[in-house]
Amino acid sequence: MDIPLKGGSNTWSNPLSSSRVDRFLFSLEWEEHYPNIHKKRLVRVLSDHFPVSLEGGDIREGHRPFHFENIWLQVHDFVEKVKNWWDSYQFYGTPSYKLAMKLKALKGDFRKWNETKFGNVIIKRIKLWNDLNALDSKKERVSLCVDEKRNKERIRLEIEMIASLEEISWRQKSRVL
Repeated sequence: MDIPLKGGSNTWSNPLSSSRVDRFLFSLEWEEHYPNIHKKRLVRVLSDHFPVSLEGGDIREGHRPFHFENIWLQVHDFVEKVKNWWDSYQFYGTPSYKLAMKLKALKGDFRKWNETKFGNVIIKRIKLWNDLNALDSKKERVSLCVDEKRNKERIRLEIEMIASLEEISWRQKSRVL
């Protein structure tokens, strides 16, 4: 069986036509075992295919350990920022105690800064994808005006930039050198 597609009616389109070519097929037993399953059309960026996601319900994550993120190095004043944070810490005790406390304080500053600098990027990416999906859905019904086409291109470029940062992050997480 094939379940309905949320987020649009087709999975492939070009300027002249569109169709639903990508599907997930599964059995009734599988549907009984995974009752919250649904598939969703995602926003396309570089291809004529729309990615399709199969979602199976809520996934809960636990506490995440601290990791240095390579995407931080893409920020032009990052090294200066770290130096200023490091120099601002004042701890007293043995050298090893001071080092441990500075590293702990630096970890806290990294987490706060990451939340404000990149945490909002995730929200922005979701908003951009929704905006692009809305324009693609509208394009299925009627032609887009010139301003809408320009806006769609601007959104696509912003998504590409965010995707580049995400690629750096995922490459680091996969431990590919």
